[in-house]
Amino acid sequence: NEEFQTGIWKLFPKNAKFIQIDIESFEMSRNWIPDVPILGDAKTVLASILESIKSLDSPEWERRKENNSKMKQDYEAQVFEECQKSNQVPIKSKRVVYEINQVFGRNTIMVHENGSQDLWTYYSPYYRVLDRNGNVAPGEQTCMGSGVSGAVGVKLANPDKKVVCVTGDGAFQMYNQDVPTAVQYNAPITWVILNSFSLGWTKLGQKDLGERYIATDFTVQPDFVQMAHSYRCYGERVEKPEDIHNALKRALKANESGQSAILDFIVDYEDVAEGFKAYKKL
Repeated sequence: NEEFQTGIWKLFPKNAKFIQIDIESFEMSRNWIPDVPILGDAKTVLASILESIKSLDSPEWERRKENNSKMKQDYEAQVFEECQKSNQVPIKSKRVVYEINQVFGRNTIMVHENGSQDLWTYYSPYYRVLDRNGNVAPGEQTCMGSGVSGAVGVKLANPDKKVVCVTGDGAFQMYNQDVPTAVQYNAPITWVILNSFSLGWTKLGQKDLGERYIATDFTVQPDFVQMAHSYRCYGERVEKPEDIHNALKRALKANESGQSAILDFIVDYEDVAEGFKAYKKL
């Protein structure tokens, strides 16, 4: 119930009830007053709740389960359709993220970066974490580039897992110098750059403040494919939506052969605004 997740404490569903589980009493009721406050360790409390739910066998509970399952299936179908139809150029970030799921599948750890384009990786089912411990979150709004470098540590700690980092072009420029570490220590990773030639989050804020853009656009930018080759990685630039799937497959194949990959997807900078709209629908 913090500022970012709640849209400055405005995005509370109508007729919803708020249950707060917290091990720290100081955090209880700080932002919203919960309908049900529970002081305790979240893992222990949730295990207890799940055990209690197993004993429920009422028609109302079954109806709610069926209804929620139907809503989930409908939403997943909606996302599938919109991603398949997102054939615009520049590419839509959500389609890239959706296709990562299709290509890399299970046994994958997604390392999130802090920025704007990668908003989409946070939202299921655009990207779905298919395995336990398959998600390395950015820790709220962390240092830009921490995911780019953090992916190296994730792969070294989990050599049998596929590791993907989705990053904006701004964050990747800040920490790409850690890519050679992955190469040197035989830790193949795929970095997916959602390239809007800008600092998307900052640019969105400046747009809302009258479209006075200051130090947000990259009119000069590294050639990420040439950078990939100089780091002994597989590199590819992707500009058409029909090329997304096969580019990801080639990156995965490179990883399987022991080579890291850098994919430069040219995307629409307006995706950050669309990403926030998707967030508000959740």
